[in-house]
Parts: sequence; C-alpha cells; structure tokens
Amino acid sequence: MEKAQEVAVKIFAIHPNLEDVHITTDGQAFRKKADAEAHAQTLKDSKVYTFDREVAPSQEAKTEDDKEREALVEEYTKLFGKKPNHNIGTETLRKKIADEKARLEAEDTTDTGTDDTTTVQTDTGETVENKED
Repeated sequence: MEKAQEVAVKIFAIHPNLEDVHITTDGQAFRKKADAEAHAQTLKDSKVYTFDREVAPSQEAKTEDDKEREALVEEYTKLFGKKPNHNIGTETLRKKIADEKARLEAEDTTDTGTDDTTTVQTDTGETVENKED
C-alpha cells in the first residue's frame, strides 16, 4: 500500500483538479475504478487502492529521498541550464551531474596555459595553431 500511496501523492501533484485516484498493485493509476479493476484482473494481486485528495498525505511530508532528488534536480538545472527529463532515475541524475562537474573541472585545468599559442578550428574541421611572437 505504501507504493500505491506514493503514486497517489505524485498523481495528485500532477493533476490538481483530480478528486480521487485508483492505484493497482503494479503502481498503475486510473481515474475510473472500473478501469483499475479491469487492469488488476491481469495481475497476481488484484487489489485496487483508492485515494481521495483529502486523505492522501500532503506534499509537505516528503521523504529524505524526495528532498535529495529535488536538490539533484536543482543542481542539474544550474549545470545544464534546463531541467532533467521528469522520469530520469536518481542514480542516472547523480552520474550526469558528476560527469559534467568532472568535464568542467578538466576544462578549467586545461585552459590555464600561459603560452601565446592560439588554436583555431577551420571550416573544414582542421585544427591550426598560431604562435604569436
């Protein structure tokens, strides 16, 4: 039931006008109970959980995982200038942030050269170095 309750909270957050939602044991959400029951018949556990908006826990009751994910989404947004895909996994999100930080750090360390050489890429994709005297 805990998984179903988490799904219900997310559904209510996405659909502010929805009054109730029906969740099957595989985590599928349905507006109509009959649809949920029909789907549940295809599952080993055919239980359907129904949640009313008033009964579902509020968004304020966020878990530590939710808070961590929000922080990761915020960090990703700052690094990339856009929000990540809504269904990206937390581990994937964490890896993309780490990879981007490593790339930026490597870029910073390679840009510290003080010689007077300028590298230019031509229209043909050829790299040419100009050494200034």
